[in-house]
Amino acid sequence: MSTGVAVQGLGAGSSYTRDIGFAIGIIVILTVLFLPLPAIMIDVGLAFSIAFAVLILMVSLWIHRPLEFSAFPTVLLIATMLRLSLNVATTRLILSNGAEGHTAAGHVIAGFANFVMGGDFVIGVVVFVILITVNFLVITKGATRIAEVGARFTLDAMPGKQMAIDADLNFVDLGETVEAACRRELEEETGLAAEELVLVGVYSDPGRDPRGPTVSIAFATVLGSRRPEAGDDAAAAEWVADWRRKKLAFDHDRIVRDAERAMRRRKRIAPRRPARTRRPQTR
Repeated sequence: MSTGVAVQGLGAGSSYTRDIGFAIGIIVILTVLFLPLPAIMIDVGLAFSIAFAVLILMVSLWIHRPLEFSAFPTVLLIATMLRLSLNVATTRLILSNGAEGHTAAGHVIAGFANFVMGGDFVIGVVVFVILITVNFLVITKGATRIAEVGARFTLDAMPGKQMAIDADLNFVDLGETVEAACRRELEEETGLAAEELVLVGVYSDPGRDPRGPTVSIAFATVLGSRRPEAGDDAAAAEWVADWRRKKLAFDHDRIVRDAERAMRRRKRIAPRRPARTRRPQTR
């Protein structure tokens, strides 16, 4: 019997750098709420915000599985904060420099004003009221919606962030059996093909995962000695001689122990070939 443990993870240094960059970006966005910006900076910020929104829309339309864009809640929150800070900055600039002309708040705002209003003050007032209502609803309901989207994507992304044993844990696609999903995920993330699957157990303890309740169905199989190759969302895949020396995520050490017991039990009860008996010779 061969026992394998597939481990995936990212370096601590790169994660620390990303966290620092994320914090600096949030601080820059918050400073826009209080510091006045020149018109050229407003134009650059609005152009970046529009391009960023289009990019998010295109990525959301082209992904096939939620796991491929698991950072969507965080990206949506950053985009909302950026747009809110730009709204405050443009309002400050319009109220302070509006008497200087149509381009006092930047050419982007002037271009949108001419395009939306069409030179009619009444049309501008009606559109302004509609936009104010929409922004009010987005701001008041946005926090709740972002929390709901974040919870959904966190649940969908859990399997891709966990360490796994042999058959990686993941969600089952529509119209797919659990066994078929197990074989598919194993082949996608390690390049190995499983034939016979032995059910290890169902793990549904609400406190097994600190990020939220999740149910895992574990299988064990014999894969031979072929070297695994990481694929899909797995950063690395390798055979481990002694998994007890490794620090596994959550309750995966229990799952591996149960898998070993299940394979030993299966080996003991495997059907044996009937012994040959000799017929008595007669003369």
